[in-house]
Amino acid sequence: MRMAILAAALAGLAAPALAQEPTAEARAALVAAIEAAGCKVNEGNADAILAAAGIDEAAAEAVVYALTTEELVDLTDEGLVLKTPGCI
Repeated sequence: MRMAILAAALAGLAAPALAQEPTAEARAALVAAIEAAGCKVNEGNADAILAAAGIDEAAAEAVVYALTTEELVDLTDEGLVLKTPGCI
């Protein structure tokens, strides 16, 4: 993985017209993996999170885009912080 999760968020994400709709399975898998990692994604754990989720970079980008538009992630100096009920 080449930092797909952070790259998607930090690069301003895909344009809405180009963003694919994530599957419910991909979303659930990525959210669960991020929650299991302490609700933060950074350069040190992004590869492990993607591997644990079992999804590809395109799916991760779509999930991150959806979570961002729903205001369920924050970008901080520490990386991406998830704001789902499992992280609050």
